[in-house]
Amino acid sequence: MPVRQMPYVGDRVIIVFLGTTISGVIDRVEEAGRRVDVLTEDGEPITFTLSRATGQFVANAGSGGARLLFDHRP
Repeated sequence: MPVRQMPYVGDRVIIVFLGTTISGVIDRVEEAGRRVDVLTEDGEPITFTLSRATGQFVANAGSGGARLLFDHRP
């Protein structure tokens, strides 16, 4: 099982929502890395929380199930 990457301010991320992807940057990390605020390429802030059930970052209520992936491109 792969180890989850620790999020850091400034990390590039990919937001997946209903088959669509959008890029963003982590703006804030809270709760020992379990909650992150992301600023999308469109300037929209979205908060993601680490799901205990899946081990993935998911958008808080109101964002309809968006997931967060880390962008590993150089």
